[in-house]
Amino acid sequence: LNLNASASIGGTSTLYSLGVTDSYFLDTRWTAGFELYKTERDWTDFSEDATGGALKGGHSLGLHSKGLLTYRYEQKDVYDVSDSASLTIRDQEGNSVLSSLTGTLSRNTTDYRLDPTRGGASSFSTEYAGLGGTDHFVKFELSHRHFFPLFWQTVLSLNGHIGYVVKTADDMVPVSEKFFLG
Repeated sequence: LNLNASASIGGTSTLYSLGVTDSYFLDTRWTAGFELYKTERDWTDFSEDATGGALKGGHSLGLHSKGLLTYRYEQKDVYDVSDSASLTIRDQEGNSVLSSLTGTLSRNTTDYRLDPTRGGASSFSTEYAGLGGTDHFVKFELSHRHFFPLFWQTVLSLNGHIGYVVKTADDMVPVSEKFFLG
């Protein structure tokens, strides 16, 4: 059972999160969990509040692989948009609702999942937003992290992440769902 409770309070952003995931739900190979969160962010040209939650369930697909489905529901408010903001941001001012389903396939071949020294962990996910709500897009993400043992009990970890998002209706992809370098 994995319990996650966090709070991050800063000058330009605040995040509260609570989640529970049981990787062996009822002593089976099923995974079940949920997450609740609230974020408040102040960007240069606008501010955004989001409150949401997610339900997830999955199953082991062999010794090293797992499939997971996640339903996410989120209410967002974009406000305090400056006059100098881009047209994309100005068009998203106001309230919106995200209702999405994400399918994830993951593979983990590390030697010890809590503190790996060798092996790799990969995942591929596809999120479809448009199950009701006002946001409509499809997002694809692929990530891989690999661990290499070095000398003096040190480990080198290399991580790569790539994503692509496309709108599925006439409205724009929400700015909070887009990818940015960094």
